[in-house]
Amino acid sequence: MKRENSTKLLAKKFVIQKINKKYKDDYRSLIKGLGSMIIQNGLYGTLVFLKAKNKDHHKAVFNDIEQYLKEKGLFKGEDLLTFLENTEELSTIQEKVLEFTNWYRRYVDIFIQTGGE
Repeated sequence: MKRENSTKLLAKKFVIQKINKKYKDDYRSLIKGLGSMIIQNGLYGTLVFLKAKNKDHHKAVFNDIEQYLKEKGLFKGEDLLTFLENTEELSTIQEKVLEFTNWYRRYVDIFIQTGGE
């Protein structure tokens, strides 16, 4: 249960940090579709997409996922994409990120209202 708890707390912390950002509506929309994106394209493909887009909300989601993996002890390096290319634990890491994404989406619904409210 402790693992789930820390996943929830991390998701909440990341979302709360974005409440006053001007890109919050785009951030919210991106998170709402993140789980489907990971399921369709895989974690690696999704992260490559986020990195390539290079907009503030894409960077924020990429950084949140990277920080989540670091805080959970699943990634310790400097370059997340290179790490994922070379790890044999990609499917396990992807499952953990999907679990995180469920909480991430719930908290974005709670804390970031649409239309700049």
